Amino acid sequence: MAEGKKSFVLYCDQKETWEALTDEQAGKLIKHIFAYVNDENPTIDEPILNIAFLPIKSSLKRDLRKYEGTKSERSRSGKLGNLKKYHADLYANVVADKIDLDAALAIVSERKASLSGDSVAKLAVSDSVSDSVSDSVSDSVNKINIEFDLFWNAYDKKVSRPDCEKKWAKLKDEERILIMAHIPKYKMAQPDKKYRKDPKTFLNQQSWNDELIAANGSGPILIQNKSELPNDGVKRFKVHYFGDAKPLMHTEQESEEYMKKWMTTIRHKEVI
Repeated sequence: MAEGKKSFVLYCDQKETWEALTDEQAGKLIKHIFAYVNDENPTIDEPILNIAFLPIKSSLKRDLRKYEGTKSERSRSGKLGNLKKYHADLYANVVADKIDLDAALAIVSERKASLSGDSVAKLAVSDSVSDSVSDSVSDSVNKINIEFDLFWNAYDKKVSRPDCEKKWAKLKDEERILIMAHIPKYKMAQPDKKYRKDPKTFLNQQSWNDELIAANGSGPILIQNKSELPNDGVKRFKVHYFGDAKPLMHTEQESEEYMKKWMTTIRHKEVI
């Protein structure tokens, strides 16, 4: 049973099945059902009870899928509501399908993190200055929807900071959002930072619009079907990421590393 689900339904149209069983058989079946919905993986030795359980099992699975779909939709609606209220710029991009919800939420987390440390100190200083200076600082800050340090730390190849900071300030709000959504996927496609573009080059070439193609060999491979894998005898896993049109194929070690490092961007891992 799904986490948090506390009930299940037996339907009236199953009444004839129950009436065909003896009281002892019905008791065994109801115990089996409770064990099944509590994920105890029970087994039944009596063929008649196995046959009786099959339609019940199908209805339980159908109801579980419906429950999980409803739960997921409510969760998404709640997240979208909070995004609309507190981060209208990100909400507009999600609604326009320019970034997905999970990428937007990752940016929200980065924004919250930026409120600690130096950002808190800056706020404290701004409170002590005159109204005119405060207004001036506020106006300049509002022009940058995502702090440069968030990009700098997320990209994690710290070269030519002054030039990058100037370029970052000239970008549109929408471009900064797309960049922050692209960086985790770019890093997954090219995990070795020495082979990534310098951040200045990345920004100047608008590389966040580029198609991600991982290198062949033992590294991640950006392909959809198992038949497209190189014939090198390496066991790989298909790892699905939020926001990617295609999953990446990884070796077993890479798969585990990515699952640990990028847990917030991974949908699930599938053995192939």
